[in-house]
Amino acid sequence: ASDLDWHGVFTYAIDMGNTSAGPTGLSIGSAVFTGEGVAGATIGAENHIFPIWSPKPEYGSAPDDNTLETIMGSIAYDSSGNLTYPGLQIDLQVAAGAPYKLQLLLSDIMNPNTRAFDLEIEGVKIIDEMDVALLMSAWSGQPNSGVVFTYEFIAQDAVLNILLRNGSTAGRNWDPILNALTLSTIPEPATLALLGLGALGLARRRRRKAATLAALALLAGLPLLAPPAHGGTTYQ
Repeated sequence: ASDLDWHGVFTYAIDMGNTSAGPTGLSIGSAVFTGEGVAGATIGAENHIFPIWSPKPEYGSAPDDNTLETIMGSIAYDSSGNLTYPGLQIDLQVAAGAPYKLQLLLSDIMNPNTRAFDLEIEGVKIIDEMDVALLMSAWSGQPNSGVVFTYEFIAQDAVLNILLRNGSTAGRNWDPILNALTLSTIPEPATLALLGLGALGLARRRRRKAATLAALALLAGLPLLAPPAHGGTTYQ
């Protein structure tokens, strides 16, 4: 849990899979988690697994680790056969012109090279055929690691559009999944629009460098206010 940003003013901290509107009773740092039905969020998903998507992850014994395990134990997902939505659609009301930091928290119990889906923000494809299991730093048949996608931006309008789109690679599971998300305001004017992928906390970690993903922002044509400075870091 310490590898994630839990400080600041959180507009949203959503435990995906939990369809309630109010607080879930779970919090980490300044992030007080709610269900998907919280005011300001519109989530189009036809399937939920709550409270536990077996097997439950094990990140450590600290209180925040245990809380994160519970949050990451549920998911919302969209079936590739769903005709209502092209994937897992998330619309969040925001204040136009304000700077924000988005974190998407993902974990997959499938084997690598089994599930893949795309990530789009504001209609722009950011990641093509994202394989969460493959990105997880240590695959042992248990989801004891995870992936966090971070994005700092200045809201261009009053709604942030996020789409985890059904994948298209033949022979794969195309269903997009999401365990949790947070959206916090940035107190000082944003100087960067950054993308990053990192690993969720493990009890024992050994840090190693990962290739920067900031180039994805340039390739996708996202507005950059300054050259990107860093990307993802993995731990195991």
